Amino acid sequence: MWMGHDASWWALVLAIIALVLMVPANLAANFLTPVLKNWWAARSQAAIKKRIETLEKELSRLEHEHPLISEVADIGLQG
Repeated sequence: MWMGHDASWWALVLAIIALVLMVPANLAANFLTPVLKNWWAARSQAAIKKRIETLEKELSRLEHEHPLISEVADIGLQG
């Protein structure tokens, strides 16, 4: 009759399996990291450009709706 292995045997087997599987995981991480960094940088630049365009449109709309006040009017508002 087969007797089960104790916990230390299973811990050793799982440790060996983990070490063997970490080699391909490490290789994948080293190859994918630069690709992901480049993708994130390109995505961020595109998002920033889009945000700047949106803010410029909003600024021009607000400047048209609410023109700047003169220095005299500004002093009057502060007083």
